[in-house]
Amino acid sequence: MRENFFAARTVTDLDELNAQAAHWCAGRAADRPCREEPTISVREAFSREQPSLLALPENPYPGELQLTVKVGKTPYVRFDLNDYTIPHTHVRRTLTVRASPRQVRILDGTELLATHERSYDRGAQIEIAAHINALVERKREARHHRGLDHLNHPGNRGGCFV
Repeated sequence: MRENFFAARTVTDLDELNAQAAHWCAGRAADRPCREEPTISVREAFSREQPSLLALPENPYPGELQLTVKVGKTPYVRFDLNDYTIPHTHVRRTLTVRASPRQVRILDGTELLATHERSYDRGAQIEIAAHINALVERKREARHHRGLDHLNHPGNRGGCFV
């Protein structure tokens, strides 16, 4: 695969990669000599074996990758060299990432926190605007309340004697 299929090949997305792989498997790869019996092609060997193969199940097993991740103090989960946002209320926790070829879902137990389109880039930040906006609003509220407690600050006691 590495030397014959991927060499000098460019793709723009997963669908294009799958289409190119299917074309390669049905054409060039199937016409090469069979390793176990070099006098016939891979296509011929497959047609001989096909009657003895089991059929695929009607309901295929879900092929999601699942892993546990620790979230730091920022509302991002690192997965596959990219950062995906979560609600800021779930930082500093251990969460679950479930990734399919097309999407990344982040869960806290059974609660779904976020669903993102999967990125195959490196170092990308995939964000849901609502996550960022909620964090910005929370920081704005905290900044507003920060200066309201004047009576407890030393030096602001005015003429009071203690």
